[in-house]
Amino acid sequence: MQLNGSTYQYDANGNMTHDGRRGLDLSWNHLNRPSSICSDEDEDALVNYTYLTDGTKVITQQPATGEGYAYLDKRTTELTDDNKEQLTFGLNSSIGFRAF
Repeated sequence: MQLNGSTYQYDANGNMTHDGRRGLDLSWNHLNRPSSICSDEDEDALVNYTYLTDGTKVITQQPATGEGYAYLDKRTTELTDDNKEQLTFGLNSSIGFRAF
């Protein structure tokens, strides 16, 4: 679809997969939740999203830096190089973490 000179694309579920104005490509999981956002110029993800099997978002992370946020029990924890491995291990072992 063209709008004001920019191209927008959508998947069969109505999720935007390409934002021509911002130069972004978006990927969606089987629950219609965003899984990653990439730049048109660079195919590496700018942001990845990770969910539990019930669709609850648990991690928003920038792959290039490893920084992001983890969401657990109404708490938000900032991911840094110092704590991301420990936090990810805790998620995997304590709450049955499964990435999509």
